[in-house]
Amino acid sequence: TQMGADRYCALLGVLARSGEPAVVVDAGTAVTIDLLDAGGRHLGGYILPGYGLGMRAVADLLPERLRRTLAALEPDAPPCADAPGHNTADALMGGWARGLVAAIEFLGSRGGQSGPVAPRWWLTGGDGPWLSEHLKRGVRLEPDLVLEGLWQQALHELHSGPERDR
Repeated sequence: TQMGADRYCALLGVLARSGEPAVVVDAGTAVTIDLLDAGGRHLGGYILPGYGLGMRAVADLLPERLRRTLAALEPDAPPCADAPGHNTADALMGGWARGLVAAIEFLGSRGGQSGPVAPRWWLTGGDGPWLSEHLKRGVRLEPDLVLEGLWQQALHELHSGPERDR
C-alpha cells in the first residue's frame, strides 16, 4: 500500500521469472530502483526524475532562447558522451544523462549486495534501451516487465478471489 502500482508490478514481473536477488530499474517518467533479496523480500528503493522530466524541469529555469534551443535538440536517446558539452543545451542533456547513469550505478551497487549471490539487474521502461548501453554492468532489458507483473497480479486475483469471498 506504500508503493506505486508500476513499481509493484515491475517487482512482480521479476519474481515471476527469477528467485535471485535483484536490482530492478524502471526508467520512464521517473526512474525507480528497487532491491529484492533471494527470498523476494523488498529491501527498499529509490526514485529519481527521469530524463525527460528532469530536462523539462531544468528547461523551465532557463531563459526563453535557451529553452527553445534545448527543446529543438532533445533527442529520443539522450547523449551520454564522455566529453562535456560545448554549449548549454549539450552540457545540460549530457550532464543529466550521465547523472542518471551514475545514480543508478551507485544506488544499485550499494543496495544490491545483501547476500552471497550478486543480484541480477533488470531494466524496463521507455529509457531502458539507451540506459542499458551506458550502464557498466550487464542488465536484462525487459520492456514489458510492468505488464508481466500486472498479468501475474491478475492471475493471482483470479485464482484467489472466490476463496476471499467465502
